[in-house]
Amino acid sequence: MRTILKEMKPFGWTVLGIVIFTFCSVLADLQLPNLLSNIINKGIVEENTAYIVEIGLLMIAFALFSAICNMFNGFLSSRMSTGIGRNLRRKVFIKVESFSLHEFDQFGTASLITRTTNDINQVQQFMMMFMRVVLQAPIMAVGGIIMAVSKNAGLSAIIFASMAVLITVVFLIARRAMPLSQTMQKKLDNVNRVMREKLTGIRVI
Repeated sequence: MRTILKEMKPFGWTVLGIVIFTFCSVLADLQLPNLLSNIINKGIVEENTAYIVEIGLLMIAFALFSAICNMFNGFLSSRMSTGIGRNLRRKVFIKVESFSLHEFDQFGTASLITRTTNDINQVQQFMMMFMRVVLQAPIMAVGGIIMAVSKNAGLSAIIFASMAVLITVVFLIARRAMPLSQTMQKKLDNVNRVMREKLTGIRVI
């Protein structure tokens, strides 16, 4: 993870833009429940049609603003993750080119192919999802908890209980998934090795 953070340094302005657009999107999304409650409490209860239309249009404006922020967030996240993947591939390729024959035999050609293709692609996809989803989740969680506690502190206890259950489930899934991921990497190395042997054998035939 430390290496990935170092690779993010050339994209400082891009990361700043992603954070700003994410924060604006979350703020816009968090306003929608408040506006909806106002429609129910002040518009429907008091039968104020003009107020309902006014708040409804305001909700549409917030939704469009959030969609635009998410669009720019997705664009910047894709650009940054693609740039990180490009730089990592270049560095890995340069590093592999400096290996001796003994080091090639130690790592294996199939494993090196997997490292320079699939593994870097996984890092690239992770960075894109991190900037689009993982970065948004804590901001949304903090904002949602503050709004829930401000509305009704008693009912907000349900949120904390559900968060504890959710964190436990995610931890158990991650603990189970890590060995499976390592096994998949080894099998992918074998697939690359077999495919390389077949492609090499074509020239012989």
